[in-house]
Amino acid sequence: MALKCAVVGMGGIGNTHATCYKENPLAELVAVCDLVKEKADEAAAKFGCRAFYDEEEMLKAMPEIDVVSITTSGYENGSMHFEPAMLALSYKKAVLVEKPICADIRDARVLVDYAAKNKLYLACDLNHYFTQPAEDAKKRQLEGKVGELIYCIHKVGFNGTQDAYSKMMPQQWQMP
Repeated sequence: MALKCAVVGMGGIGNTHATCYKENPLAELVAVCDLVKEKADEAAAKFGCRAFYDEEEMLKAMPEIDVVSITTSGYENGSMHFEPAMLALSYKKAVLVEKPICADIRDARVLVDYAAKNKLYLACDLNHYFTQPAEDAKKRQLEGKVGELIYCIHKVGFNGTQDAYSKMMPQQWQMP
């Protein structure tokens, strides 16, 4: 039986999550949500699911939702993930939060504690953690070939399938 999935935040990453759910036989995309009506409507038409403009209205209208992806935007590479993630958890949903889980570590701890206390699934989507470029970068750091890592931006194109990772060519990324 497929998990019924919803995506909150229909920007680029939200559309990627929706595409992944749509293409996965273990998932059924049933709803998308965005404060910007046009984004929600466009995504709903594209993916053949219901559009919502308020997360709580979506959760009330569709109690059958099993999983909610939180892909809301933020500022300065931060995120506005805490409130929508906490809301989904309060409705007893499994939650997949796009990285970073929260802009403030204290908020992240609240989410983790709430999920643990209520025996709910909460995950942060670190989708590039085990890619070859990330593994190679970590190896070079451990070998002392680069200095202490303070900040890293790692950008890789991805369409949501394992096949996409296996087709990545070495020339698509660079290491010193």
